[in-house]
Amino acid sequence: MNFRFFFLSMTLSLTTVMVQPAGAQSKAPALSSWLNGKLYGSDNGVAKLKAVRISERDGRYKVLIENQFRFECDLTFSDSGTPHSLSHCLSRIGPSDPGYEEEASWRVQEENIPLQCQEKGSDVLCQGRYSLFHGDMNISGATKDVMTIGLHRKK
Repeated sequence: MNFRFFFLSMTLSLTTVMVQPAGAQSKAPALSSWLNGKLYGSDNGVAKLKAVRISERDGRYKVLIENQFRFECDLTFSDSGTPHSLSHCLSRIGPSDPGYEEEASWRVQEENIPLQCQEKGSDVLCQGRYSLFHGDMNISGATKDVMTIGLHRKK
């Protein structure tokens, strides 16, 4: 065996190559904006825009829309770092909140709500359509309600 070839192959076999997942570098700035920025939103099309909070635990995200139905949902982000979908949405209305009825709760019919995000002025708005139920009654009817999560970006 040629000594030169042996040395070169040993050098190459000891080299470690670090590869980041696709999109990991581009996801970080956008994701950080959503986790640390000023957020607002609503849980239906006629509600005023109010505070939204995103929390992270063990690499999973939850969003709480502090609005009429106080929906808390699991939140996934796209490879670009923007909100991608909501799932497992539950109303967090309690006994001291207006609209609370022990026998009938507000709920989202869909297991998963895809979000469409777009820039609007200096903000980014992400919206998804869902069916709102109160107990067994479909409040949305033939049209669907809209969940909105907005990120206010300074100019």
